[in-house]
Amino acid sequence: MLLIWVALFGFLSALQGSEADANSSSPVIFYSNEDSIRYIGVNDLSVRGTLISGLTKARALALYVERGWIVWSEKDGTEISRLHLPGGTKEVILHTLEVRDIAIEWETGLIYWTDHGKETIEVARIDGSYRKTLISGQYVANPMAIAVDPLRGYVGLKMIHALSNSTRGGSRNVL
Repeated sequence: MLLIWVALFGFLSALQGSEADANSSSPVIFYSNEDSIRYIGVNDLSVRGTLISGLTKARALALYVERGWIVWSEKDGTEISRLHLPGGTKEVILHTLEVRDIAIEWETGLIYWTDHGKETIEVARIDGSYRKTLISGQYVANPMAIAVDPLRGYVGLKMIHALSNSTRGGSRNVL
């Protein structure tokens, strides 16, 4: 079962020397399922290969194309791991409660993630250091998805229920 469709990039050049090298001329979609991270061809939707296998309940996935990193959560979202392409080894960089989505800000390499269990939006460097909670409490209700736009300085979120406030006149503003 596919859990997360993540990104459309033609960056298989980062996989030079691997099994994907022969297919590096066409863009691919990376995705995670329960036990692996795979990629399929955009043009024919055929499975091109498995990037890493032997994972435990892999969920969220993000790519840092410029630096050749792939970052994902597994074990029901309690661990965030990374792998440097090509030929790197898996490294657990963070522990948390329940990651639902990950985004990487491509200019600085910061990792942003939604933690559904703690109801927070957090950030850290690509190596897991300097971890900070950006948003928590009443401003984050059931965070599911995240996207970053470094050019405008925005972090976009998707939550299960929209946050709202009511004015005295009875109108409602959805944030």
